[in-house]
Amino acid sequence: SQPKPFPKIGGDRQRNPRPRGLRYAEGSARGLLHHVLGHYREAQRHLAYWTLQPMAALLAEEATNKLGQPVEIDTLRPLQAFDVSGRARALATIVQALAQAKEGGLSPSELNDALTLVNWGANDGAV
Repeated sequence: SQPKPFPKIGGDRQRNPRPRGLRYAEGSARGLLHHVLGHYREAQRHLAYWTLQPMAALLAEEATNKLGQPVEIDTLRPLQAFDVSGRARALATIVQALAQAKEGGLSPSELNDALTLVNWGANDGAV
């Protein structure tokens, strides 16, 4: 009997012409990119909510005083496009909660009190 030939290094080139290591690196790079972009978007949201929007509120107040007309600066709305699916889930949850509140017999003022706890009520002072 003849000795077996040495196995080919780098995988079966007939099935996939790229070496196995390169395929692994491509998959790892894709996963890393997805991970980094997720954190990048979250960092953008934190920056806008906790740093830029408070500064924008101060600038708007100053501009309103100097110009004599109401000025609003919104740094949050442009970021909302990043999380369309999350907003859809939030809307579904809100609609369900409103339906449960109606079934439970909450009055509009009781519902407003609950909404005020999360800065969604009328005249809650949220910016």
